[in-house]
Amino acid sequence: MDAEQKGVSVERVSIVEKQAGRASRLTAILSEIWPDSRTPKVSGKLLSQPQQISAGPGSDSKQHVFVAMPFSKDLEDVYVFGIQGPVNTAGYLCERVDMATFTGDILDRIKLRIETATLVIADLTGANANVYLEVGYAWGKNRPTLLLAKVGDELKFDVRGQRCLIYENIVDLSKKLQVDLAALQTA
Repeated sequence: MDAEQKGVSVERVSIVEKQAGRASRLTAILSEIWPDSRTPKVSGKLLSQPQQISAGPGSDSKQHVFVAMPFSKDLEDVYVFGIQGPVNTAGYLCERVDMATFTGDILDRIKLRIETATLVIADLTGANANVYLEVGYAWGKNRPTLLLAKVGDELKFDVRGQRCLIYENIVDLSKKLQVDLAALQTA
């Protein structure tokens, strides 16, 4: 018995895949599974890091959001799905310095990109000293800063009095960030 016979209908299938070839093959397989009359509309975006990193000539001058957060495997999905997705949807380039291609000193790059950022987003989860340093630098340069932290993380004294988006999971973070970015754009 197929899904439709059970009374379940598929409205959307999302494929998140870094390799374009694999994403195309998956899309083709889905198109074969459903007859033409029931084939869902397939649309998507290729999320490959090289395209995200080098957003074309002159990308250094485009409006961007600088993201300060711990660089760990545990937080990669938080960045890609919770932060980068909403930032890109809002029309900004989303930059995390460890994912950018550049030459020269990394601290000079961090300072430059913070100074030129439309917004700095800092995930304070885990109380990473480098993230707090980048927040302090952003504040010193009067850059708008949006603080994030996962539920249960205790904020340090220096930021405890600041507004902070507290998120439960990646979906919650994505929704809250979309709302805040939309509000910031109309402000």
